[in-house]
Amino acid sequence: MHCRNCGSEIHPKAIACPKCGLPPLTEKKFCQECGESTNENQIICLKCGVKLLTKGKWF
Repeated sequence: MHCRNCGSEIHPKAIACPKCGLPPLTEKKFCQECGESTNENQIICLKCGVKLLTKGKWF
């Protein structure tokens, strides 16, 4: 799994990214599956084809 804020590879059960400190699915900058850069309005990753996930802010 990759952080959707900074693109770092993280453990799938992580509640926060150890690199940027944000919850991994709150932003829309990178694909959570492959780490490819994404557009904020995309619904799928153009590189790997997965549905892009986003959860609400946790704080």
